[in-house]
Amino acid sequence: LTVAFAEICRIIASNTDTIGGAVGYYITFTGDPRQFQFQDARAYYYVALALMLAATGVVAWLARRRFGVYLIAIREDESASEALGVDTFRYKLLAMMLSSFLTGVGGAFYAFYLFSLQPGSVFGIPLSVEIIMRAIVGGAGTVLGPILGSFILSPLAELARLYFAQSGWHGAHLVAYGLLLIAVVLFLPEGAYPRLARLFRRRAPQTP
Repeated sequence: LTVAFAEICRIIASNTDTIGGAVGYYITFTGDPRQFQFQDARAYYYVALALMLAATGVVAWLARRRFGVYLIAIREDESASEALGVDTFRYKLLAMMLSSFLTGVGGAFYAFYLFSLQPGSVFGIPLSVEIIMRAIVGGAGTVLGPILGSFILSPLAELARLYFAQSGWHGAHLVAYGLLLIAVVLFLPEGAYPRLARLFRRRAPQTP
């Protein structure tokens, strides 16, 4: 459903002349830090790091509150949660709103970083797949899983794009994503973070 909605947005944006249509919208560089425009490229890294830490902090805080407990209960058994009095629709809607807000903040920063927005790049299926893959590989339903998934997939994605582009197989990196997703589902269904967390707990010295 989410991917279908993104495709609908892409079609609408491609046919809306106000925002440039299929050509896209280009942002004029002014050098104003209030618009996420910097002369030094390193500033973008620090802003991205601050946004990541802020988003992680918000999610970690909510995960320890009733909101997080309800979301876990809904994920495990929605019918049982409703039977216990949890308003599943309300909390799923709140989760979607939070996810949309954080994604929107990241998307706005991404636009100012590239100084352009094209419907095919921001609403295309490849971007949706990349975002979902990071959560699945790292560990969906965990706070640090998507971050770990990004650290794993980002270098692999760039290497795959470079290799397949040089070989003339444009878009073949999506096939590699599909194969990786199958491997993760078969061998690491929980994702990399839960497995690593259990491994570190096992090796940690036991206190008497």
